[in-house]
Amino acid sequence: MSTLFSLDNRVALLTCGLTGYGWMIAEGLAEQGAKRVYVADKEPCTPRTVLDEEEQSQLDEIYKKIIHIQCDITTEEGREKLFCEISALEPSINILVNSSLYNSEGWEEVIKYNLEAPIKITEKFLPLLKASTNPDEGTSISTEQMYGKVINISTVDGINPPQVANFAFSSSNAGINHASKSFAVQYIRHKIVVSSITVGLFNTTPNEVNPANRLQVTQRIPAKRLGHKDDIVAAITYLASRAGDYCVGTHIVVDGGVSEIRG
Repeated sequence: MSTLFSLDNRVALLTCGLTGYGWMIAEGLAEQGAKRVYVADKEPCTPRTVLDEEEQSQLDEIYKKIIHIQCDITTEEGREKLFCEISALEPSINILVNSSLYNSEGWEEVIKYNLEAPIKITEKFLPLLKASTNPDEGTSISTEQMYGKVINISTVDGINPPQVANFAFSSSNAGINHASKSFAVQYIRHKIVVSSITVGLFNTTPNEVNPANRLQVTQRIPAKRLGHKDDIVAAITYLASRAGDYCVGTHIVVDGGVSEIRG
């Protein structure tokens, strides 16, 4: 049981940078044992800093395992650059987390970033994901058979219609949820488990929710609070570890109950 949720010695790729939910996921993967976490983003990635010296020292150790690769995942050239750089360093990757949650008024830009890019990256990294598996060993979780993992992140706008006109963003989120299930039934033959996580409102940065309206925001959430880092890390760890080996096409909602009252 002690190794069931372990990510020891795993190599992970996260495609969203360290903004928004990105820093939570990257840090969480490293904290749970991943030996290297590659973070793809076209903008420079800045490690998180805190005021407490002891906590900062711990963060510095975590960020030694987080490696930024600067590329534009919305272009084939950028995706090829990402693949070539990682394949030159790693014979395989165990975990791919697509967390593209770009939002703007431009339909084509949002669809390209949130839907097309994760699909194309998942396809491109199939060889490295397959290389992480040992399909000839065992037939159950107790034999420590190794599966590759793909986890796609979306928001509650992909489950229920948003309260504001946000067609591209909500459509792209719904699309990646469905694409996850399509990939799941195709990739399990390669011993790659594809799943998805839908997230609600999280306190992703200290200024994400103004203290003046925090109470107003949290009152609309059945759990009466914003999501914390541990909430998303727990879901990621479950699906990325051996514990999630049988979760083919599984969709986990981590939103404090928001999706249950919207619609």
